Amino acid sequence: MEEHEDNLEGFVVPHRYVDSLLLQQFEIARASGLTLAAANTDEASMGRMLDQAQVSAWAKLKADQYKKPDVSQATTRNQYKPLTNPYEIRVLELEPGSPKDHLKCKLHHCTIEFEHTGTTYTQFALSTDNLTKPIWYTALSYRWGDPQPVRHITVDGYEMEITVPLFDALNHFRNSTHSIVMWIDQICINQEDKDEKSRQIPLMGRVYQHAINTLVWLGTSDAVTGQLFGLLNHAATELILDFSQLQIPDGLQQRGFPSANDKIWDDLWDLLDRPWFSRLWIIQEVALSRNAWVVCGGHSMSWSMLETACANLSAAGVSQWLQEKAPKEGSTDHCQRVVKLGTFGQEQSMNLLNRARESNCWDQRDKVYGLLGIIRASWVRVDYNRTYTVGRLYRDVAAQALQRHELILASALQSVDHDYNETLRPVTDCEHFARGVLPSWVADWSQPRQTAPLSDRTGVYGNPKAVGSNSILQRQISIHEDELHVKGRLFDTVVEMTEVMRKPDISYNDPQTSNKEVLVRCAEVAAKSTSYPGESSVSIFEAFWRTLVVNKDADNRQRAPSSFEEIFSLLLDESTGQHPSLSGQKYSKRQLQPPGKGRLELSNLSSRRPGAAFQELKTALRRALRNRRFAVTKKGYFGLVPYWTKQGDEVCMLNGCDVPYVIRRVGHEGSGQGVADSYRFHFLGECYIHGMMNEEVLEMKELELRELVLI
Repeated sequence: MEEHEDNLEGFVVPHRYVDSLLLQQFEIARASGLTLAAANTDEASMGRMLDQAQVSAWAKLKADQYKKPDVSQATTRNQYKPLTNPYEIRVLELEPGSPKDHLKCKLHHCTIEFEHTGTTYTQFALSTDNLTKPIWYTALSYRWGDPQPVRHITVDGYEMEITVPLFDALNHFRNSTHSIVMWIDQICINQEDKDEKSRQIPLMGRVYQHAINTLVWLGTSDAVTGQLFGLLNHAATELILDFSQLQIPDGLQQRGFPSANDKIWDDLWDLLDRPWFSRLWIIQEVALSRNAWVVCGGHSMSWSMLETACANLSAAGVSQWLQEKAPKEGSTDHCQRVVKLGTFGQEQSMNLLNRARESNCWDQRDKVYGLLGIIRASWVRVDYNRTYTVGRLYRDVAAQALQRHELILASALQSVDHDYNETLRPVTDCEHFARGVLPSWVADWSQPRQTAPLSDRTGVYGNPKAVGSNSILQRQISIHEDELHVKGRLFDTVVEMTEVMRKPDISYNDPQTSNKEVLVRCAEVAAKSTSYPGESSVSIFEAFWRTLVVNKDADNRQRAPSSFEEIFSLLLDESTGQHPSLSGQKYSKRQLQPPGKGRLELSNLSSRRPGAAFQELKTALRRALRNRRFAVTKKGYFGLVPYWTKQGDEVCMLNGCDVPYVIRRVGHEGSGQGVADSYRFHFLGECYIHGMMNEEVLEMKELELRELVLI
């Protein structure tokens, strides 16, 4: 990293990175030893970072166990010396040079087995040549990029190919006067040795925990990067004071932010949309790092500062506004994505597999392996050989997690969300399962979710006792090869449904045309019903509108508010051209007023208060309906069912789960486990059935509790 100066926000700072807000600083670890800047602390604290007495005692105990690497095994084809000890890793020393010099490096072997007793963090490795010698290193978190083209560097005298983004990073951070030490997966792990990769991947959690700091490299900067980092610093401090009073977008300038039409907002969205943020591996890299810094060209800020800025922008509504104006349809809320990254480390369970599905990686087995530093599931088999397929890994993980009670049935089945991609055709002709890729009850973690999950397992939908977190319910499941045996009740059958709603939406502009695919078509199916089943006096209209939002508010936390009913009633009549459109439809006092006398009309939905309620309804409806169908069951219930549902598919309640599921009966031969063929099913996914999400369903005596086999 060449020593030079950048002018940021009026401050002149050296290329030792400084967070101008917190006055923290960041420096890459030096080969010569630990510095205050790298440790980001004072002298007193730095003195406590290394308990030499503990290190010496440990080194004496381990001296005989650590073997010296066999140098003779290094060849001109493979410059790597073997890693002979369980906690042994390599770190890279990047030698000093000028920007035009060829990049020259050395590899050093060290161990991350030693950890301080007590509460002191251990942020160093120990040299395998001298177990009392600490090695301080910076862990690099970056985007690998495409495998081609490549750039060349020299490592221990041998030429090595690396990807362009990594080459750019090394060239940028190389210092002109001293060597720096980094851990970089692409270089420090022999990528051609599948067995070594299988042994090193489980250590990556420790690698980031033992690093003195972590460098998040977003790539090179451009003309506006400095302004963007200044904007984020401002967001981290200004909005936290009173973000609730900020009016978006009109009030931005009043709080010292650029105007709503300033291009810098688009540039900010582009910065947070850089490829690094969508990487799978960053989840554990961020979660486990003690001192992470985000660097883009010559500009930087601490990860905690970026996280605070994004949290404030999200809470103030700025990120939602940016998402809506983003040119790319279905754009992710980038601020929320940053905030959520900071929460992954708090959930050390198999549920993280579901949360990570939107992230990207080259090898889809890494959707599991890339989280092992957080999950710490030592029973997961790490195997990068081709014979161990993605499908087999996912099946093994799901089965073992269920059997070990590390994943409850409700969580396992909630994550099953079959992709409607035509190349997979997972359920329509059973090809996906017949090929042995995945059993129907196993989630395909390689694919993003097609629908929003229905259950939060808090009991809001129904019975909190049904969640099945106790061992009695968990013991009611068993797995035989690729079959999942569960206890459940067959409740109903799907008899009619709409087409799938891939991009559901509602509008008050030209409602008869714009709402035809959602409100009008769903209402046509619902209108065939004259009364709603169940003991409660629920009207067709109420059951209809609550079904379309799965009876949840815009935040997916509380029961759908009554304000939705008024807007639904108004939009429905304007969309169908009927009055009323459904049996039992209600009208508020405002709807019954004469025109011009305070009557609620479509034009009011663009005003502030009704408009806010309309936007909340729109959010709830989009989330609930995406890639689902509106359906009616044989008993007359309304519901939302998975994309692949057909007429005749059955609805069941399973012990240990708080939502119903759609399953399809199959006629395959039995497995010899004593279950009749007539109770073998393909699992299609969770569904919402209005009036069937409660404790009474679980206790219906006329419904026989059976063993159902999901294949």
